[in-house]
Amino acid sequence: MMKAKKRAQHEAKPAHIRKLARLSARQTSVATQQAPSTSHQGPTQYLPSTQPIQSEQPLPVVESSEEPQAPPPPPPAPRVKCQLCNRKVPLPEWDAHLHDPVHARNARLAGYRQALEEGGQDKFGVSVAQAELDFGIIDLHTLESWPTRENVFYVRLEEGEVTLTSIRLTSTLGAHAAFRDTTFTVRFSAAITMAPRVMYAVKVIFDPRGNRGHYDDRVEFSFEIPSNGVKFAITRAVKATVTVPAHRQQLAPTAPYQRPMRRPRGRRGEIVNGERPPHIERHRTAWKYRLPEFPVPSEIGEALADGTIDYKTQIIRKKWLSLGLSHSTYVEYWQVLLWAEEQQAQ
Repeated sequence: MMKAKKRAQHEAKPAHIRKLARLSARQTSVATQQAPSTSHQGPTQYLPSTQPIQSEQPLPVVESSEEPQAPPPPPPAPRVKCQLCNRKVPLPEWDAHLHDPVHARNARLAGYRQALEEGGQDKFGVSVAQAELDFGIIDLHTLESWPTRENVFYVRLEEGEVTLTSIRLTSTLGAHAAFRDTTFTVRFSAAITMAPRVMYAVKVIFDPRGNRGHYDDRVEFSFEIPSNGVKFAITRAVKATVTVPAHRQQLAPTAPYQRPMRRPRGRRGEIVNGERPPHIERHRTAWKYRLPEFPVPSEIGEALADGTIDYKTQIIRKKWLSLGLSHSTYVEYWQVLLWAEEQQAQ
């Protein structure tokens, strides 16, 4: 038998406390397995308890040497392929992708291509014989004696009643049509009601004005069905090339095009840092001559001195920009705007 002092020291050791904890847990599980059900009416039996654990002494914490494992990553979100952008987009980001500027630009281009494709098809029994009107390659030196070229489209109606309302060039449409040089011309005076199975010739004139280059445009034939008021259009492309035969032969391909093989990109060599020039040398400029100064006219300065922005805008438009923007007013128009911007900056 141990003495009382040694017994108290032995019971306070961590090893003895851990043994008592394991023994108590084991007996508790055994008592749970052997405990009678609630329907048993006999007397309850209790196991003899061992010496109670001293709650004043905390149980030691056993630290594990193994590192905690990170939770597995979540599965990737499903992806949807955008046919316009030719890329796969995660499903949660699909709504944001629809408002992306790149997707919006691709959608506009796709709509433009679809409109061109649909416009090039024959409709409602009306057909245009040529898919496009090609004036071919024109020698630049022949323009002196033969400045213009002519060619024709042939339009035919199979059956029914259709009215040809207008014939226009795409280059003559839009807000900036006045700034475009139109080299193709179509003569059309008034609307005509087409007769079935009759071929109509539409003349197109090409006038490069003595300049070489590649020219292209698009002719729009507008029709209307009088019986139901349906309007439709058929478009055809026109193109021409003005060049010098010798230059064309020099620029002609010598072999079929072959795409170069893809090669991995690596470092091409060591990057050597250059020597930075002195401060004075970096800012010294050898001026040959100075440009003249164009100060803001006093009339524009006084007009923009006081008043709201709307009032100043009305004054500028009324006094200096009343004729609008055209070939004749191009210089004055932008000069006034630059002066107004400079006055506002001051």
